[in-house]
Formats: sequence, structure tokens, C-alpha cells
Amino acid sequence: MQSRIRAHWAIASLAVAVACSAPPSDTGPRCEIEACGGDPSGTWRLASLDCGEPSSYPPELLLHFESDGSGASYRDGVASEIDWTRSGEQLRFDGMEHEYCVEDDQLRILFPEGPAYQLERVFMVQTPIPTCESRGAHDCEQGEQPSEGCDLGACVGLLTCPDMENRPSCLRKEGCVWDAMACTGEPVASCHLWHYGRMPGCHFSVVEPTCVGAPIPCSEMLLADCESHPGCAIELGCRGSRISCIMVGACDGLEGCHRDDRGVCAGVAECRQQPSERQCNQAALGAPASACQWVEMCSGDERPDCAELPLTDCENVPGCAIAFYDE
Repeated sequence: MQSRIRAHWAIASLAVAVACSAPPSDTGPRCEIEACGGDPSGTWRLASLDCGEPSSYPPELLLHFESDGSGASYRDGVASEIDWTRSGEQLRFDGMEHEYCVEDDQLRILFPEGPAYQLERVFMVQTPIPTCESRGAHDCEQGEQPSEGCDLGACVGLLTCPDMENRPSCLRKEGCVWDAMACTGEPVASCHLWHYGRMPGCHFSVVEPTCVGAPIPCSEMLLADCESHPGCAIELGCRGSRISCIMVGACDGLEGCHRDDRGVCAGVAECRQQPSERQCNQAALGAPASACQWVEMCSGDERPDCAELPLTDCENVPGCAIAFYDE
């Protein structure tokens, strides 16, 4: 199963052909749907509970079906891995048969125990997951399971205070204070189905996400960041501005310079176009203000267009970002 661009729009109300009939009272309401089958591959989020026992709060329901027959579900706070198959108008997972119908970006599904749900197609988008320390108290533990990720509250003060794992032990130790608003720990490394739409860095999108923007050239990156980006490497090169060739003492052999019909050195040379240390130094002698210097610099091939990058690589390339939309 990864600069943000978000837009908000209203999702058109979803219509579904679902009906409830009333068999004898000893069996309770029985739901029916117009099953049509179809390919359920993808991720689905609950849009409405169309038929079933009334509830003051709608149930949580997320379903994810991989094309290879694997998948996952998250229902009423319970996450599980699933295997699924389909035959005609029946979708089988969790050991049960479900009548279902896929139409465009809607999935209607009838659970054997009675409820009929309508779900909307969504796309899972993972952006860089923020560190625990960068989160506020409100989103410190947001969307995480109890045993994972960040923890709200920390023992601060002396160097040994962070070793105190809870408030009582912290307050018993001299020189320590319990900071109830501090967020500490190691964040979840990657998003799982139950994190999306709940945990920072894990998003749903109602339209297929794309990689947009313009990659920053290697030559504009800091040396410290250079080699962490594909296609960029630290190499020796000539750095500086452009030079009027007429100011250069030795015109021949300098990239960008030539002699005109009168034998005068003409043209413009740019420091970064000089391929050797000798030519770089030659340009510097002609115009010291240009500050041509033979130094380590970040260089590399032309960067790929953001639109051509897979989403998993998109935000690893400076200047590129994932565009997605959710309500």
C-alpha cells in the first residue's frame, strides 16, 4: 500500500437503488439492493448507511481491494487483512458472501447480517509524515492505534528526566517537570488503511492524485542536500556570474568568447559554462568582480518532469508536490 495543494469542493449527493422490506418482526428489517457485480478493486469509504438499524452515529467502514485478491478492511475501529474473490453479483471476503454493485465511483454492498452500505471511491495519498516533536497537542496521537507512534506528555528538566515514562514517576524525580502538551516518540513510518483520513501525512482524495510542480535544478541545491536527490551529485565546477569577453585578457579557449573580424574578443562567457579549472581561473582574471571560482557544487542531469514521477517519489524531488482533493 506518501508545498501541499488542496482544493475543496462539494461531492455530488450519491443516489442508490436500495430498498428495505419488512418481513415478520421476529427477524427484523431485511435490506435489499439491486446487485450488479463489477470490479471492486481500489479503496472505498463509507458514504451512507442506506438500510439497517438506526444509529445516532454512522459506523466507520473502509474497504481496500487489491487486484491480486488481497486487501484490508477497517470497520467500527477494527482493522484486518482480507482475501477476496468475486463471482457474478457476489463479493466474498471475511468468510462471507456479499451482494454488491459497482457503478462509476460508487459501491453498494449488502452485509449478511443486514445493513446495506453505500461507499465512495477514494485514493490513498501519503505525504511526509511529520515528526512527533513538530506536532501540536491536538494532532499528536491523532489517527494512531494506542500502541503505536507519538505520545502526548513528556518529562522534562534534567538530562535524566526523559527516562521517566509517566507523570507519577516524573514528578517524584527531583528537578523534573511533566509537560502535558509535549509530543514525543517515533511516528508511524508509513500509512496503513486505518490511518488515512485520520493521521497527519495520511490523506484521502476523491480524485486521482497527481504529481505537479517544477523540479528545482541540481545547480540550485545546497551541497548538504545534493546527493540525497536522484540525479544530483557533488562535483567540481566553475561557479559565478557572466563575463563580457572584451574584458578577458586571454580570449582563446574560453567558452562563450570568440574573436570578431577585427580580432577583438567578443561575446559573453558564463562561469558555469567553463569546463575546466584553467578556463574558470582565466575568466576570473578577466573580471574579478564576477567571482568565478573552481569549487565543489551540486550538478546533475536534467531533472524529470514532476508529472512523470511516480507518487512515491514525487515529494522526494524538491519543487514537486502531490495534488489531491478531499472534502
